[in-house]
Amino acid sequence: MERMALLQTLKLCAQATSTREVIPVFSCFCFVGGSEIVATNDVVLVQAKCRTGLECGGRAASLLPIIENSRAREVEFEVDGESILVKAG
Repeated sequence: MERMALLQTLKLCAQATSTREVIPVFSCFCFVGGSEIVATNDVVLVQAKCRTGLECGGRAASLLPIIENSRAREVEFEVDGESILVKAG
């Protein structure tokens, strides 16, 4: 998928994540049905369409910088057990 489109969606969703990890899901991106990204901090919820092919969750503080700092045009995701592998380039 196109990295810049994904980055734009993740930045939008990041506005609804918490920096405090009292409840872990509040600091995560939730990839739903392979076609949506959802984030909530229990006050704000952001839901955005984005075809990632993922059905899992990942820490926003870990995923966003990887996508943001990459210079690749395209990125791919692969779930490996409890990890999300990001392939860029």
